[in-house]
Amino acid sequence: MTKTTEIAKVEDMLEITIGGKPVEIKMTFGLLNELARRVGDIDDVAQISYDPDLREAMLVSLLSGRDAKGKIVEELSVFNLDMTTDDVMELLDWAGAHVADFFLSSLTNAKTLVDSRMKKFQALMPTSPGGVG
Repeated sequence: MTKTTEIAKVEDMLEITIGGKPVEIKMTFGLLNELARRVGDIDDVAQISYDPDLREAMLVSLLSGRDAKGKIVEELSVFNLDMTTDDVMELLDWAGAHVADFFLSSLTNAKTLVDSRMKKFQALMPTSPGGVG
């Protein structure tokens, strides 16, 4: 299913440099879901840029070594992270854009669902205080 949106699609792959070597990061649904859980909700997406605890949690999710099932087997230490600040910010902006798009799509889908069933919702609403439809 293809949807047309006003926002340009964020690429699923990002190449950054860690320790002088190129590293590709793929935004899978599992990673996106984990990042969305860390962020909380759409109102908190902006905090990725300025909340050091959230920023570190995002980096741990994005860069830690994982097994085939996605479980972290080697947790990243940001203290020893050999990346430029520009690359860190690019990575966090990329991840934040994915999370924001995910929240926006979810809200849009929820609104569409409610709108398509509004007559049924309204039929169940009381017509007077304490009354039933």
